[in-house]
Amino acid sequence: MNAAEGRVPVSTAHRYFAITDDPAAPVARRAVVDIERCDACHGFVTFHGNNRNDSIEACQVCHNADATRAGGAGPMDVKHFIHRKHAVDPIRYPQSVDNCLACHTDEAFYPVASDSGVLATSFTAGTLDLDPTDNARTSPNSAVCSVCHASSDARAHMVQAGGGSFDACQEADGTLRQRVDTCGPGGDKTGMVIAESCSVCHGPGRIADVAVSHALRVAED
Repeated sequence: MNAAEGRVPVSTAHRYFAITDDPAAPVARRAVVDIERCDACHGFVTFHGNNRNDSIEACQVCHNADATRAGGAGPMDVKHFIHRKHAVDPIRYPQSVDNCLACHTDEAFYPVASDSGVLATSFTAGTLDLDPTDNARTSPNSAVCSVCHASSDARAHMVQAGGGSFDACQEADGTLRQRVDTCGPGGDKTGMVIAESCSVCHGPGRIADVAVSHALRVAED
């Protein structure tokens, strides 16, 4: 990014296209992160040899829920991966890790509903490269919150009180089930359906509102 080296910072461009939705009006990804808030620390977010610049959409191309890190090193999904980078990995993060608003938009730090369409996070890839249904997964909210709340008691709470799972299979239609034997073709599909209910306690205005628990100052209208 040094002008003396002949590099000019250019944001990565993207365009949405339809697969299952209306071709004339493809649905954009939900707004979760405000890249300008990321830039408050990073200046200009750029990775991978300046090939992924200032765009969370560019990150999502590879850091998606179906991807795992090479060699069984864990999830590559951005909702787990980025939290781990900031909260666990030995980098110099300049503020408290519970300040969700350092990156997130004013509402996107709350737990997602079980019918939100957000995919569970793959932590182990199956043997079928072109079939992500054989990946073993962690339910969406558990995949995020367990990065910081990593104790056995916290994980038990996510499962027992929140309806989450750290060992599930996601079918092609999005149904998430507790893993019985193997995920994907040939696997047992009788496992309990996983439906997280974290927002009952941790949603806006609830008994353990995330914004209150994290002492977040969300702007009021």
